[in-house]
Amino acid sequence: MVAATRLLEVSNVRIFCFFRLREKSKSYIVPNTIRRISLIPLRIPIPIDRVNCPDFFHEMLHRGGPGGEFGGDTFFGDVPFTVVRIEGDGGPDGWSDSSRYSFNDQNVKPEVIDYAARFLGADSDDIDPRAPHMGIDIGDEFQPALEVQTAVIDWAALQREAPLHTLFGEQIRDRIRVEYWSGFRTPAGVEGVAREARSLGFKGLKLKANLEIDIAGVTDAVFRGGGSDFRFNIDPNGRWKTVEQAVERALAMLEVSPNVLLEDPIYDTPAVAEVRRLTGIPTARTVGSVKAIEDALVLDAADVFNIGNLWNTRIELSEMLENAHMPYWIGSGMETGLMDLASAHFAATQPACTIGSDLVGNLFREDDLLVEPIQFEGGHLVLPEGPGRGIKTDEDAIERYRVGDPTVVE
Repeated sequence: MVAATRLLEVSNVRIFCFFRLREKSKSYIVPNTIRRISLIPLRIPIPIDRVNCPDFFHEMLHRGGPGGEFGGDTFFGDVPFTVVRIEGDGGPDGWSDSSRYSFNDQNVKPEVIDYAARFLGADSDDIDPRAPHMGIDIGDEFQPALEVQTAVIDWAALQREAPLHTLFGEQIRDRIRVEYWSGFRTPAGVEGVAREARSLGFKGLKLKANLEIDIAGVTDAVFRGGGSDFRFNIDPNGRWKTVEQAVERALAMLEVSPNVLLEDPIYDTPAVAEVRRLTGIPTARTVGSVKAIEDALVLDAADVFNIGNLWNTRIELSEMLENAHMPYWIGSGMETGLMDLASAHFAATQPACTIGSDLVGNLFREDDLLVEPIQFEGGHLVLPEGPGRGIKTDEDAIERYRVGDPTVVE
């Protein structure tokens, strides 16, 4: 093992930072215990022209502005993120990645380090994604981190020699509907993107939008490129600030095709309900809590949902939407293949998850961090078979894209 470059103390847990990760024995016993967690800063670029047309290169697609607003001066595809490695007494390691969140190449967020340390000593048989903190009794004073939880789930599944989805429930499908994705596009630019999506077998496309977008022209171009039976989801992320602005643009979309979906035109549920009532356009709401779903259902503000949050909350939201007979998809932050596959395994067990998810970060980043690519057929992600995710993590790629020293807790 290479000597540590620095030593920190977090809640009486020794935390080391190394230039390289320790190699480990291949022998192990089941059940297994978590002994070491590595938090590794990476940057895997997404070329901006792969996402936005030149007219919209100013759209960073990152909440880097004041108060978490969209803005800043760094494109989201260039923002570092964290890969988490879970090691036990031996045997396969668990892995996951985070959504981008840090501009500091050298440091992982302290609260993520502290949260990861709480899992040291956890037993593989005790991991339960349906429970807060994966069923580990660590108290409520720590801020949970999805990337840590996902790596723990992957590790636990591998120790049990079982597919990751077995920790979420009974498998009901082996193909997960996925839609293609892009950012801000002009009519001339998006037609080719839709045509590309269709040629790859995808049946729909999700785009971003602001008030500058020629929404009628973009919608028309999407269906020229993808065909009349294509599906089109436009997501302004709240950038259409008023009901009047949203209604005007929603009606323009519907004049082109009924196969459209409007996601979060305004970050206000009553306002979205009013847009839906005035136009009849199918709407989607992004939710991460029971209350957000309750509000949308009471106000009749959504036809479908986009869910996120920690795994135990996602399971709760999924069951709630299933009981309400409301379909949804799983949100994505354009992560690598590590998180895309974890989300796909979850979707394989959830009856209401029938809307196409944008699990395509693995197609857009320079590397997917997998030793073999995810397979897509007919607009569906084919769930790989085997323990854990079903495809091994590419550790050489992680070393290649590493931009700072790993932080290790043990």
